[in-house]
Amino acid sequence: MIRRPPRSTLSSSSAASDVYKRQGPAQPGCFQFKRWLMAQLLPGGDLAGVAPLVGTHYEIISFFFRMLGANVGKRIYWPGSGIILVEFDLLTVGDDVVFGSRSTIEPCDGYDSQHVTIAAGAMVADRCYLRPGVTLERGAVLGSGSIGKKGFTYPAGSIWVGSHEGNAVKLAQEEVEMEGPRPFGKAFYHKQAPYFVWPIWMHVLFNTSWMIVCVAFRAMVMLGALITIAHLDAKHTPPLAAVYGITLCVFVVYHFVASLMALGIDIGSKWAVIGRRVVGPQAWDESPYCQRWQIYLNLCQIVRQLGPKSQDYGLLSFIQGSIYLVWYFRLMGAKIGDAVCLYPTGPDGAMMTEPELVEIGDGSCIDKSSLICHINTRGEFQLNQLLVGAGAVMRDRSRLLSGALMEDHATLLEHCLILGGDTVEEDTFWQGWPAEQVEDPMETEKENDVEPVVVGARRRTASGYQVLDPEGGFPMMGVGIGTGMKRDRSYSDFSLISLSSPRRKNSFNRTAAGFSRHRVRRAQSVDSRGALNQRSRSLLSIPM
Repeated sequence: MIRRPPRSTLSSSSAASDVYKRQGPAQPGCFQFKRWLMAQLLPGGDLAGVAPLVGTHYEIISFFFRMLGANVGKRIYWPGSGIILVEFDLLTVGDDVVFGSRSTIEPCDGYDSQHVTIAAGAMVADRCYLRPGVTLERGAVLGSGSIGKKGFTYPAGSIWVGSHEGNAVKLAQEEVEMEGPRPFGKAFYHKQAPYFVWPIWMHVLFNTSWMIVCVAFRAMVMLGALITIAHLDAKHTPPLAAVYGITLCVFVVYHFVASLMALGIDIGSKWAVIGRRVVGPQAWDESPYCQRWQIYLNLCQIVRQLGPKSQDYGLLSFIQGSIYLVWYFRLMGAKIGDAVCLYPTGPDGAMMTEPELVEIGDGSCIDKSSLICHINTRGEFQLNQLLVGAGAVMRDRSRLLSGALMEDHATLLEHCLILGGDTVEEDTFWQGWPAEQVEDPMETEKENDVEPVVVGARRRTASGYQVLDPEGGFPMMGVGIGTGMKRDRSYSDFSLISLSSPRRKNSFNRTAAGFSRHRVRRAQSVDSRGALNQRSRSLLSIPM
């Protein structure tokens, strides 16, 4: 279990005001319009679609950042998904900095604008949020999902993760030793690797050429359907309505065939380019794995092109939550048991990127969560296994870091982070970022339930009593889920139940605030089989 640090470690640094020179208050009017226009011109962090063509991790991205006003160093490992940033001229990034995916840097808020500085050798992991005036000193690390507190300075060599009381949680303090570039810089820029490293021009040529192929492949589906219909029309000249129907049918068939071809290319290229992954370090300057992985990620574009433009995972969005998605990941090498539900509402960012290192037991459910087996700490890339036990549940925005373990019937509640190497014990519930063990929410709800005083029609249920509708015997409002009040559509008065819990009393008061009067309503008590057994009149009071 992660122990929270004392409040003193979460307070703002006294030196923060000396490090930064305030850029001044945020200006209304024209300033806000310019910021909005910039956000519309460069949305999503991919530099208007240019980043995937030139390579998302390489020096060309640094060149564009400099052209946009940022002060950027050398050998920076940029994220594959880009950085959400509008005020480029208020960003300073040192040499050999490593970025994770889906992070946001916000140098300007509704009050003022301050520089955000990331010193040499520092790291900003995935899904971080940096507020105005944040400083990462040399070698500092903000781990997954960290919040950079406004005006806070993170000391050199410190490691932080998550959020607590408006700031990240400090995990450790290490000595910073930087002798030359990181593994990525050594391999890609200095060619200090035991394999052939593609130069930047090869990445640009390959990415651009393959993107052209993917776009043409997508267009050929509709083009092929139109050519087929034109050929049929020339021979038989069917009515216009029939032409539309035939076009739709032909397009569905062609799209289905193209989808199977794209999935086949995806699965085949994975095994041809990467092969079977193995657990252990895969640094850029020691193993060709990272370069092969980047090549494979570009080949995956053919699957993404045939899916909805709003979804990064393309065709897989059509089969999420189904057995077909389980079959797909089994073909990719994952060990998945029976009756497993994967990503019914989509993944949190990306679906499992290293399937053969993931093992999921029978009856588990992985909702909008993250199962990522790699970790990139200050440029040291490593692969570890992820094990999810039988009957385990990962709810919305939960995440297992590389090397974590979930035992049978364990549950990760919403917005939950399990650090690498930690174990979620059997039949336990966890929540928080980083996570801590909590009580069973269902048991807590049952303990908080207070038996209501109901005069008139009622029915005993597992979660309490329910007021029955006099017309049909249907429950009007469950005590465990509502305010204790329900308006009948055919009458202007209300049936009320007595609430002794302060929480429910306040909820009822908020709901009833807009009503001007309460009257007596005739109620009829109905048994569980719907047979009428008695009549009663009651005036129910609400204790204030």
